[in-house]
Amino acid sequence: AGLLFHRFIVLMADESMLEVSGCSIDSSVRILKSIERQYEAQLFDRLSITFLVKDTPEALPMNQVQYALEKGYINSDTLLFNNLVSTKKELLEHWLQPLSKSWLSSRLDLKVVG
Repeated sequence: AGLLFHRFIVLMADESMLEVSGCSIDSSVRILKSIERQYEAQLFDRLSITFLVKDTPEALPMNQVQYALEKGYINSDTLLFNNLVSTKKELLEHWLQPLSKSWLSSRLDLKVVG
């Protein structure tokens, strides 16, 4: 486990010897939920998208991303934290990616950006 950008908790398991079981996943979720309560954080908010804005992670509600594009707060080159990565290789290579190359780009009108 590790904390990246002072914001993200990353858990990894080496499944080369033994697969992760439902019980271990449940235990991890319980621990994260406890951390969430203790620090009054929202670790499981799937409706927020986090971007790297001026070297700082900034979370935006999904329904405000288009507005942020239109107002110039973010643009097609703004880096998005792609939390859909599922392997260490994907984390290292594709976790931070320009909005224009992300899974979210097809849901936005990127043409509004100059």
